[in-house]
Amino acid sequence: MNSCCVIGLGYIGLPTALLAAKAGYQVSGVDTNNDVVESINQTKCIFEESGLQELLVEVKKTGNFTAHLKPIESDIYIIAVPTPIHKNTNGMPTPNIEIVFKAIDSILDIINEDSLIIIESTSPVGTSAKISKYIYLKNNFKLEK
Repeated sequence: MNSCCVIGLGYIGLPTALLAAKAGYQVSGVDTNNDVVESINQTKCIFEESGLQELLVEVKKTGNFTAHLKPIESDIYIIAVPTPIHKNTNGMPTPNIEIVFKAIDSILDIINEDSLIIIESTSPVGTSAKISKYIYLKNNFKLEK
């Protein structure tokens, strides 16, 4: 495994993508915001965090990192998209995982049964199991027990 696709280039996704690129992975960062993708590809950080601009410059020089609007086929997928909090029917604050499922939908055509998918986004207990079942059913993978 030497390629990684990080979906969501915000406060968690961008630093994660850059650290993976620094570690030697070929990283494709993905964001739905064209301005974010263009800025990053022009080696301009989209927010301030100590050392992040320097890290972006460093990994861009190695060629290990590029930003895109759509996911690129990879060995590893890291989902780092927002999960805004809303109140459920009981009035309890709950993360909205719709954006996570949109990110999963964006990789369904390029993943295989050996793909490693990491959900970094905040999510309630049971989300990984739901996503796993969703992927297996959508792609007709054999569901392991």
